[in-house]
Amino acid sequence: MQEDPYGDPQLATLYDLDNPDGPDHAFYRALANELGARSIVDLGCGTGLLTRSFYAAGRRIVGVDPSPTMLAIARSRQGSDRVRWVEGDATAIPQTGDVDLVVCTGNAIQHIGPAELPGALACVAGALRSGGVFSFESRNPTAREWEQWTPETTAGERRTEFGHLREWLEVTEVDAEKKVVFDAHNVVEAGAAPRSGRSDKIRGRGHVEHGP
Repeated sequence: MQEDPYGDPQLATLYDLDNPDGPDHAFYRALANELGARSIVDLGCGTGLLTRSFYAAGRRIVGVDPSPTMLAIARSRQGSDRVRWVEGDATAIPQTGDVDLVVCTGNAIQHIGPAELPGALACVAGALRSGGVFSFESRNPTAREWEQWTPETTAGERRTEFGHLREWLEVTEVDAEKKVVFDAHNVVEAGAAPRSGRSDKIRGRGHVEHGP
């Protein structure tokens, strides 16, 4: 498993600012309502923005994430008491066999390596009831969007609660299997310079349908 890219509280705060509620969250809420889901697991829940919004009377919600920093933020937010928060990867999903819907949003599934993916999917299956649904999203590798992740095209500046921030992305490796390794640079004028290094496995449709 990768080192926690959001281990720095400032980076976790930036994640919330950069990933607000939007059409993607609305899609998953509508799906949950369409299914009449009474039990939902959010795998890779992060700070729990979507997770908490699933709440409805009588609905059981579990948020799973490997980052203790992200979960600390999730637990501090209003409505967090309505969610069971679990620290860990897919192997930490309660294997109850009665979950109606498991979601994995924000391209989080790309952070699961090829060797880990079959086990992760088995854990999802073990949580779901017969006929339950696993819904996730992933980048389209044919778009080759990582080619635009350069310091020149991604550089930006903004004010944050912890100082003036400069930020940019820089791809360091792309292999034949579309594994993209990149650094997200975040430099604060006060002197702190958190940097997260992440690896995305951008899978095509064939990988999704037939395995890693």
